[in-house]
Amino acid sequence: MPAGNSRLSGLNAGIGAAPFGSAPFPGEVFFLNGPGQTGNMPRNFDNGPIFFNWDASIIKNIRITEKTHLQLRAEAFNVLNRANFFYAGNDVSSTSFGRITSTFTSSSAQRVIQFVGRFEF
Repeated sequence: MPAGNSRLSGLNAGIGAAPFGSAPFPGEVFFLNGPGQTGNMPRNFDNGPIFFNWDASIIKNIRITEKTHLQLRAEAFNVLNRANFFYAGNDVSSTSFGRITSTFTSSSAQRVIQFVGRFEF
């Protein structure tokens, strides 16, 4: 950060936004590009962890008569009960840039097993 920058001290501390190309906090090495400019980072350089979710089902059809049958089904969602981490650190001006801060908290984040019986006629 250049010497004499009054953005961090004095009467103008915390007023306005930092100009393009300057660090919003000391020690930052990633900067937002100016309007109409491209940076030297490759595309998608900050991919997060892999999202892995395995669903499975088992189906058994039982014929009762010629036109009726019973279907028994067991379904499991997120069979391995694996935690998938949420990576939202792609804003280079954020203090949590590049950090994993939480896991996915939807209904698919935990193992769900359901049993189904269906009679068709």
